[in-house]
Amino acid sequence: MTMNWRRTISTLAAALPLAASVHAYGTTAPVGSTTDNAVDVHSTARYSLADTGKVAGGAVAQYEYPSGLGRYSAGTIVKGTDQSLYQCRPDPNAVWCNQAPLSYAPGSGRAWSEAWSRMP
Repeated sequence: MTMNWRRTISTLAAALPLAASVHAYGTTAPVGSTTDNAVDVHSTARYSLADTGKVAGGAVAQYEYPSGLGRYSAGTIVKGTDQSLYQCRPDPNAVWCNQAPLSYAPGSGRAWSEAWSRMP
């Protein structure tokens, strides 16, 4: 008997804060004991996890801040230096997304929340 890991992987991926590419390979099989009339389970499963830059809900960073500075507009999604995703606020605040990084860098500027919203 071999166990299929797809359900386990789907559960794992759903629990992650970032959507990720999760790959599993290997098998789990019962192995009969020759000494104590028991069945042991031996697994060769291995997992790899790769961050796709998406958050639950499918949002994707269009830029990694400050790349694209000067091209941001209302609704632009960037990955901040803290690796969180931020969305440029609607007008009239959107103008601040392209201004003074010391003040408006998403997540770290002194007034970042005037220009950006942290995405869940």
